[in-house]
Amino acid sequence: MIDTEKTFIPLIHPEQVNLRNVPFKLLDLMIEMFTEFENDSQAWQKEKFILKCNEAYNVSSIDRL
Repeated sequence: MIDTEKTFIPLIHPEQVNLRNVPFKLLDLMIEMFTEFENDSQAWQKEKFILKCNEAYNVSSIDRL
């Protein structure tokens, strides 16, 4: 018996993302990340997606200083 909790790798694919519901301020903040995501045309593991979101947030935080 396979433990699905340990073998499941969550993936996020550009075709599954609907950016229409994302607030404009958030899109503006993360435009480079979303552009890279769409241009990659491959599924990203959840961890990579979160890492890219954190990078976009950190850059935005520095810009506000």
